[in-house]
Amino acid sequence: MLRERLSEILARSSAGDLLPGLEALLRGLIEEYGPESIIIAGSLPKSRFVRGLSDLDILVIVAREVGEHERFKLRAVGDVDAEISVYSAGEALRALEAGDRFILDAIESGEEVYGDWRARAMRRLKEAGEARS
Repeated sequence: MLRERLSEILARSSAGDLLPGLEALLRGLIEEYGPESIIIAGSLPKSRFVRGLSDLDILVIVAREVGEHERFKLRAVGDVDAEISVYSAGEALRALEAGDRFILDAIESGEEVYGDWRARAMRRLKEAGEARS
């Protein structure tokens, strides 16, 4: 399933050759973190990826608290940088409710390639909006 989701996303850009490396990176993150969700955010899911200018933005949501030393990681996928942001589910929800642009963009425009956290976050965002009305 992971490969199929990645293939769909990469097919919309000039990054199809990144599939093996991106899949390997994500499988490593799944093994390392046992996440609730992995979301590809930024330019790639919006079909705005530009080779040589864009990076890969990856949001990893985990059930446990995250130490500062593991919050951000930078990896290479071929000739493209992958910026990995790791948040606990609670932190991500609080950031979402506070209007954090990265988290909002990941939830609204990103592609969840692993897990089902995004749907729960969208419900929470909608409920928060309705409560403010």
